[in-house]
Amino acid sequence: MHLFLIDLYISLDMLSPIMNEINPKKVLICNIHPIQDYKKNKITEFILKAGAKYYNYLPLANDKKILYFLLKIILLFPCVILNKLRFIWLLTYKKICFSSEKKIETFLIKNNVKSINFEEGAPLIVTSKIYNVAKKLNIPTIKIASGLRTGNFNKIGKSQLKNCDYYLSPNQVRGERKNEIKRGKIKYFGSLRYSKKWMLQLRKIFILKKEVPSKKIKIGIFKKFYDSETIKVNQLIARLSKQNYLLKSREKPRDVSPLKCTKFYNDSLISSQLIDWSDVILAYRSSSLLVEAIINDKKIILLEFINKNIKKSAIYNFKFILKAKKEKDIKKLLTKKIKIKRSEKMKFINKFLIDYYNYKSMSRNYKNFYNNL
Repeated sequence: MHLFLIDLYISLDMLSPIMNEINPKKVLICNIHPIQDYKKNKITEFILKAGAKYYNYLPLANDKKILYFLLKIILLFPCVILNKLRFIWLLTYKKICFSSEKKIETFLIKNNVKSINFEEGAPLIVTSKIYNVAKKLNIPTIKIASGLRTGNFNKIGKSQLKNCDYYLSPNQVRGERKNEIKRGKIKYFGSLRYSKKWMLQLRKIFILKKEVPSKKIKIGIFKKFYDSETIKVNQLIARLSKQNYLLKSREKPRDVSPLKCTKFYNDSLISSQLIDWSDVILAYRSSSLLVEAIINDKKIILLEFINKNIKKSAIYNFKFILKAKKEKDIKKLLTKKIKIKRSEKMKFINKFLIDYYNYKSMSRNYKNFYNNL
């Protein structure tokens, strides 16, 4: 079995297309987040229906059982109380693993695990223990990139490749520190998450409800909870809402709070649905989702007046990405007609997605890799 570790929504989002591609019947999903559980998520249900197995959490260590069940009792409290306990959720997520290496070893052997897979943002307190056991049992550990690296990041080196035998990258935007990395450790396979096949599958899993046609411009806004620009963005949304536009937003799904209390969990649309619904996407931070928006021929306006650092983004210099240097620029850019040349669109997509236009090659690389582990 190929074990996939799920913690935050981003891990489910990035790992589920790989599970689906390599054969769900050979997949074991294990939740490693004691606060959140995505078993009832529609994506998880889709993978489970195809034959995968699911564990709510790693086997509990004897000395952590009382603390674990106490935590579960606290989670029954209403959100008005739970929202005041954010320090507990951060501490639990980053500093506590409720399992032990001995328990993990028994779990891996019992389930005949052939590989261990996790998204690169998974908590170190958990992945380090699992990696130690995996080395002992000679089980390869695979770290999957969390996104397409549209921001300005340093080259991949030893620090990014801790606790894994392989790193699956969607592109070569970051590059690598060759003197620090064992040859072949990074696999440049492209991204199944942003493949046309999986994006079509998401639209089948999450059906966008039909709305009454409107001549108003539909604006989608991607936000990030608990960042320095939150107040400015919320104020902008309030001002735009008073004008002749339709607005919907989507929170970044990396909140570690109890799932029922997170803003993104209560959003009316997932990210792909918001892209489909929108005529225009407003963004003040670089995001992989902007690549999906371009794939779907959506106009993008970067809110440079809110976040000056967005100029460092790898997408900033593409001419068809519009920039609002002042708030008053938004109105003009919303109605500005743009036409993206096919050659420019292909250049953009190829920069961030290896083999996007050659799905058979990408699929073959993934399947061969996992079959040969």
